[in-house]
Amino acid sequence: ASISICCCFVMLNSLVMNPQNSINSSENLLQTDRVFEFYAKLEESLECSRQRVILHIQGERAFCLEHLPAFKQWGQPLIISNQTDFAQNIPFSKVETLLGTECDYLIYDLFSGFNIDVFCLCCGLVKAGGMLIMISPENMRDIDDPYGVWQTHRTFDSRFTGYVLEQLKTMGSVRQGSAEINMPDFSQLAVLATFKNHKTDEQTVMLEDMHAWFNQSAQPVFLLTAHRGRGKSTVLGFFAQEIQHETNIIVTAASRNQVTILLKQLNENACVQFLAPDELIRRNEPIDCLIIDEAAMLPLSMLDQLMCLGKKTVLATTTGGYEGTGQGFLLKFIAAMDKKLYMHRQLLAPVRWGLNDKLEEWMNRVLFFSSAEPIGVASNLTKEALAKDEVKILGISKQKLSSDIGLLKSVYGLLVSAHYRTRPSDLRQLMDDDNQRVILAIHDQQVIGVLLLNQEGGFDQELSQDISLGKRRPKGHLLSQMIAAQAGVKNFATYRGLRIQRVAVMEQYRLQGIGRQLIDEARELINANEYDYLGSSFALDHTLSHFWKEIDFKLVHVASGKGKSSGRQTVAVLFAGRPEIIEIIKVLQQKMKDYLTVWLLSYCNSMCWQDVQALIQMMNVRYTLSQQDEDEITAFATGYRGFELTQASLQKFILNQLHKDQPINLAEVDITLLIEKILLNRSSHQLSHANRYSGRKELLQQLRLIIKSLNE
Repeated sequence: ASISICCCFVMLNSLVMNPQNSINSSENLLQTDRVFEFYAKLEESLECSRQRVILHIQGERAFCLEHLPAFKQWGQPLIISNQTDFAQNIPFSKVETLLGTECDYLIYDLFSGFNIDVFCLCCGLVKAGGMLIMISPENMRDIDDPYGVWQTHRTFDSRFTGYVLEQLKTMGSVRQGSAEINMPDFSQLAVLATFKNHKTDEQTVMLEDMHAWFNQSAQPVFLLTAHRGRGKSTVLGFFAQEIQHETNIIVTAASRNQVTILLKQLNENACVQFLAPDELIRRNEPIDCLIIDEAAMLPLSMLDQLMCLGKKTVLATTTGGYEGTGQGFLLKFIAAMDKKLYMHRQLLAPVRWGLNDKLEEWMNRVLFFSSAEPIGVASNLTKEALAKDEVKILGISKQKLSSDIGLLKSVYGLLVSAHYRTRPSDLRQLMDDDNQRVILAIHDQQVIGVLLLNQEGGFDQELSQDISLGKRRPKGHLLSQMIAAQAGVKNFATYRGLRIQRVAVMEQYRLQGIGRQLIDEARELINANEYDYLGSSFALDHTLSHFWKEIDFKLVHVASGKGKSSGRQTVAVLFAGRPEIIEIIKVLQQKMKDYLTVWLLSYCNSMCWQDVQALIQMMNVRYTLSQQDEDEITAFATGYRGFELTQASLQKFILNQLHKDQPINLAEVDITLLIEKILLNRSSHQLSHANRYSGRKELLQQLRLIIKSLNE
């Protein structure tokens, strides 16, 4: 093998050995066999080096398509395109269904637009010795790119696309009208993993650890993390196959496609069942061993509920990759768990491609993905105290951010570390969207905080009316539309505002007011009469709700829908810059007070009790109890008045108790019962602590005792 590899490099030496070298010819490439000879040499070098690369073919569409038959000898390609001139193409919207598959080569059609999230997924489908072929026009303005549109403005000269294509010069390229062909540097051999009994040595050790955890450890959770292509799902499949006769196993994930590789490892008679997460929660039945693949793709609130079902639970997730979820999963979910409750292991060596793979290295460098270093679950960073004047707050232009790659990497890296779902498309928006404003917190020449603001609204009366009626939904105006169409303020879209998209502070500097300083800078823009309001829309999270209350943002709306990624109720908060907005806030807060009891019994019924408590405290309202209400509450607490007959009065009573700044003097289990039974009217078996009560009679007795203690 080493002799053939050496021979390969000798043959290639007559062409090129690095990106700076090239084939030069004054002839038209399409009229000669020289370019096709290049493709043959490229294929041979990939096979010998076991590397993966990107080949960029640039020119008119006919020019690009004429080159593709040269690769047919490699087999049937995966063609990713929204165009109709391919016989068998997969549109961008369907690429996620390919997860778990692999190919020798893949064609990505940049003429269809630059969906960077799809592009990254495509890179993960190419196996060792394979190639991603990108075809694109010579002039980027010729791309009809729907993925470069924010609000109504199309990005004709995409800074992001230009940046990526410039970085592609280190890969292979063929360009129409140019006699130069670039060949990647294949001087480094990618070392492939070796297999024994269909497993690598690292996978074998991982399975031993999993069996030891399952059979001997008291820890209920096994956390398995890995970068893409490390064989994580394969290990899960082997594990399920090996223990299936010892216990009942349920596999779940956000979609069945995500467990394709896992299920492939099971034999036909395997006693392993896949069930969707919502179905598991609906059944509410205990599970001996629950395996959750790509756990970071599930809402955190859903994971909380699933974790209660498994006696033993395996959580597996991809980190440092294109989904933009794994690192946030570690920070937000696992970091909140007691370290004694879980065992964490990582797979480090790639399986589908080799060590030092050129394509993986390119993506890590260009798109700021984390390298294949071990990822720590809990931070050991020392908290650093700062005085207010040690932090510099400043706005920065998109031109400056895009031209300073070091600064861009710092800003994007901070967003990735602080937010649950930061994707490569967020990097593109950070560079290209001129409707987005960026404010930074700088200490000692280091970015320690980031605030992203989106300019919204400012529509005429006619369009604003259509928005309020739900007839029009202008892209990129989320908060403006929410208040107009959902909260019912029909002229709200005429006001110009700033929506807070993200606020992130480096971990060791949190809880020192830096987030407040960033938002104070945004308030200055409002006070300078540039905008009418400052606001935000986010998934209600009891761990963060106090922040918005402390900085004097008013809760004005609770949406009927939940955040797709969070699984939590979406809410809106506002800070007024004009007297008209103050009046709108008052109207919306009164509406919330009037409707809250109904909302809690309907679309807010599935909220976790902690979020309900946070919602009530953010509203800070008090209900007036009539003498009739007080008499009914007393009759329930000290007598035998029925719960259903008293629930309306009890709701107002409990809402008054929970809105207080000082927490009520009750055990958590009793607060949970008050919220889940009185405010949300959950059935007995749906209660978080249902096993504490032998039946309805005992449950009602406990409720009477709690109400009596609060009413004295």
